[in-house]
Amino acid sequence: MRDRTLSLTLAFLIPILFTLAMPYSTRDLSAWIALGLHFLKTGSILRHDVFSVLPTTEMVYPSFGASVLYSALYRYIGLVGVCIFHAVVVLPILLFILYRPLIKSGFLPSSKNAKWVLFLFWLGGVPTFGERPAMLALIPLVLSFQIIADLPTDGLKTKDAVKLILIEIVWANLHGSFVLLPLMLIWKFFWSFRFDAKRVGLVWACFFAAGLNPFGYKIYPFLFETARVSKERGITEWDFPGLTTQFPTGLLFWAVLIYAVYFLYQRYLAGTLWKTLSNPFFLFVIMGTLSIRNAALCFIVLLPGAYAAKFFGQPKPDLEADAGASSFLNVCVVSLAILAIPMVAEYKPKKWDDDTAFALVDQIKKDGRTCAIFNDWELGGFLMLELPNQTYLDTRNIIFSREEFKWYEQTLRGEPIWKSFLNAGQACFAIVTPATSTGLINQLNASNEWELTATEGTHVLYSRKKLKVN
Repeated sequence: MRDRTLSLTLAFLIPILFTLAMPYSTRDLSAWIALGLHFLKTGSILRHDVFSVLPTTEMVYPSFGASVLYSALYRYIGLVGVCIFHAVVVLPILLFILYRPLIKSGFLPSSKNAKWVLFLFWLGGVPTFGERPAMLALIPLVLSFQIIADLPTDGLKTKDAVKLILIEIVWANLHGSFVLLPLMLIWKFFWSFRFDAKRVGLVWACFFAAGLNPFGYKIYPFLFETARVSKERGITEWDFPGLTTQFPTGLLFWAVLIYAVYFLYQRYLAGTLWKTLSNPFFLFVIMGTLSIRNAALCFIVLLPGAYAAKFFGQPKPDLEADAGASSFLNVCVVSLAILAIPMVAEYKPKKWDDDTAFALVDQIKKDGRTCAIFNDWELGGFLMLELPNQTYLDTRNIIFSREEFKWYEQTLRGEPIWKSFLNAGQACFAIVTPATSTGLINQLNASNEWELTATEGTHVLYSRKKLKVN
């Protein structure tokens, strides 16, 4: 029993400690806090971006609820406090929801299979850990997934339908991923070959329930446009999941995909293919082939999916607890060591270099000017939170037109438009990286209007000597 308790403790501590070990986010979380602060200050939802020098289309705000929550916390406990809250409150709630049915069934940690399921979950779920509002949205995702996976093939209980509708209303005000709930229902009912009036009505009720948000049904076209434009503009998390994409998620995803195909083939031979395929876990496996963003979701539903579909074999609660827990404990230790590899070798120096962001902000504060900043978009969210200066754009690139985004890219490359583009926004600072902006850096070095002010981490900061607007 003692080993079993220790194993379950580590099952919570490993993801939490990993998340706490990550540097504080300067990207999505900062942007949503800034938007939430605008709401708390003005009492109105932002329709057009006041943080950018570039004109924006009307904003749809699918993370409205998360923004208000985190901005309220930010007022009292600051950015560090919000990050700690995210890791020690939100993540444990998510983990408890994920683990609960497996613990009740005896699958965790008694079954020898459990350690491998957890092993894949920890490694494949790496991109979802960290300070992003999306992690808050994983709670309704997992809750709805578990309800839908357990729906019987013959009938639909009213209490399950009510739960799903209520979850969808809350989810639609937390994050744009709410559309996954009706998609999971459609998948479940299609492969169950059951589309009676009650089930069809539930699907439509969930679609309508999602409209109960500040933007109504405008949120639907915005979501599809976000996916399309993100693919078009090469946003990393929408990339095809190659073997090395967001290591180790890409590599593990293809291993799980191959195993899923083999598993379904075995169920076909056993005559239970359609019943097994109706589990929405396989919907996420298929979606994972489209982008690394969806591949990460595949791992989040891996735990309840493995239990509901008996994906890794039947639970065996009759195993001796000590033997099962001992093996599980060994894998916990190995998992913790392996988790350090992507964190140190990939995430921290390349994508989570957040000490750089703080240092750059300090440099601009010392300068004292509040004119615009031409920026690397991954820093845009943090800049809009910490400074009064307007930025050019940030990771919410969907709100900027194709033409202006093209001019932004041409400026990064140092093409002839660069000077007029910076002058149009009256920019007196430029924060860029040699990896993406060698052309612009060469132009700034050659210009007698700009000077190199600081080099921080992978970024360089240029300041305009004297603002000239043509």
